[in-house]
Amino acid sequence: MNEWKKVKIGDVLTESKIIALDSNSQNRITVRLNCKGIEKREEKAEKEGATKYYKRKAGQFIYGKQNIHKGAFGIIPSDLDGFTSSADLPSFDIDISRCIPDYICYWLKSNDRYRSLQEHVKGAGSQRLAVKDFLQLEIMLPDIDEQKHIVSNLSNKLGKIENLTTENEKQREYIKKLRQSILQDAIEGKLTAEWRKDHPVIKGNLDFDAESLFEKIQQEKQKAQTGKKQKQLPPIAENEKPFEIPDSWKWVRLGEIIEYTENLDIQTKMNDYDLIKYVDIDSIDNIRHEIVQHKEKRVCDLSSRARRVLKKDYILYSNVRPYLCNIAIVKNEYLNYIGSTGFFVFKTLLAKKEFIFFILFYNYIIDFYSSIIQGFNSPSINITQFDNTLIPLSSLKEQEEIVRIIDEKFAKLDLIEQEIKQRESYINSLNQSVMREVFKNE
Repeated sequence: MNEWKKVKIGDVLTESKIIALDSNSQNRITVRLNCKGIEKREEKAEKEGATKYYKRKAGQFIYGKQNIHKGAFGIIPSDLDGFTSSADLPSFDIDISRCIPDYICYWLKSNDRYRSLQEHVKGAGSQRLAVKDFLQLEIMLPDIDEQKHIVSNLSNKLGKIENLTTENEKQREYIKKLRQSILQDAIEGKLTAEWRKDHPVIKGNLDFDAESLFEKIQQEKQKAQTGKKQKQLPPIAENEKPFEIPDSWKWVRLGEIIEYTENLDIQTKMNDYDLIKYVDIDSIDNIRHEIVQHKEKRVCDLSSRARRVLKKDYILYSNVRPYLCNIAIVKNEYLNYIGSTGFFVFKTLLAKKEFIFFILFYNYIIDFYSSIIQGFNSPSINITQFDNTLIPLSSLKEQEEIVRIIDEKFAKLDLIEQEIKQRESYINSLNQSVMREVFKNE
C-alpha cells in the first residue's frame, strides 16, 4: 500500500498572476457552483470596473473566492485557454511532478470536503476564502502512480453516474421553462382570457376595473405619504411598453403602486432594540422563495447607517444580482428583524402581493434588470430604476384568478421538482459512495 502524505495545497499549487492586457468582458469565464467544472457562460450585462483582470491557462486549477464551499472550483479546459477573470477567481499552476490536476478536484469533492471550507471564509460583508488561506490548507497526497489510478478509476465510475445527472438536470431545466411559460401567459393576460369574457369591466369597481384600482391606489399612496416629499415618476411613453396586454389592463410604474418599509438607522436607534436579528441573501430558499433562517445578534456594520425593517406580508427583493431571483414574501412577523440595504422591502397598495411577486419572478423583469445593473463586485439596480419598472396591472378579481391559476399549476410542478430533488440526492449519495471507496486508504 502506498503511503499517503499530508501536504499543504501551497506545496503543489502556485498562484498565477499574469495581468491581461485585454480585459474585454467577452474573454471572461465564470465558475459553475455544482462541481461540474469550468464553462463559459452568458454574461449578465457586466460593467467594466477598476479591478485588474488576469489571464488564465488551460490545465490550471481555479476557484471562486466567495463560493468555493458551494463547489465553485475546477480545472480550466483547453477550449478556455487564454480567458481572463478577476482576482475573485484566482487560478493556480500545478506541480504535475507531484500532483495530477484532476486529483485535487476529486479530493475536494470526496466526503464533501469543499463544504467545510466555509469555516475558512472571512469578511464582514462579502465573505471570501483568500488565496493565502487556501494555500495553507492541507491535502492528503499519495504518489503519482496512485493518483493516476484514482483519477482513472473515478473518471470511469463517475462518468456513468454523470449520465443520470445530465438527465436530471434536463428535467429540472424543463420544469424551469414551464414555470416561465406559465408566468408569461399570466403576465400577458393569456391565462385569464376566458375569465375576462365572463367578467367584463365594471367602471368604478376596483374588483373589475384596473383604471379605477390604479386611481384608488394613488389616493392611498397620497395618504401614506402625507407630510413626505412626493416622488414624481415620469409618464409612460408608448414606445416603452415591452409587450401587448389586454385592453382592460393598465401599464403602471412599480413605484406608483408600492410603499417601502421604513429603515432602521443603526447608529441612532440600535439601543432601542433589545435584539437585532439580521436576514441576509443566503437565508432565502430559492425553491419556495421563503426566508428559512436568520442570524441573531449579528454585529452590524455601523459604517452603513440604514437597514431595512422586515414586516409580515411585505415583499423582500434583492437589488444585488437580481438575476439570482432572491425574492420572498415575508410570511412571519419579524419583530426587530432587519435586512441589509441590498434588499428592497415593500408592500403593495391594494394590489395582490402574490400578483406583484409573480411579475418580479418573470424572466422579462429579470432580464431587464440584468441589462441595466451597474457595478462589478456587487452588480445591482438602484431604487429609482426599481420604481420606474413597467408592470401590467389588472383588476383585483383578475389578479386573484391569475394567482389561483399559477398556484394550481405550480403545485403540480412542485411535485415533479420534488421527485427531481430526491433523484439528485440519490445521485449525490452514489457519487459519495464511489468517492469513499476510492479514498478509503488515505
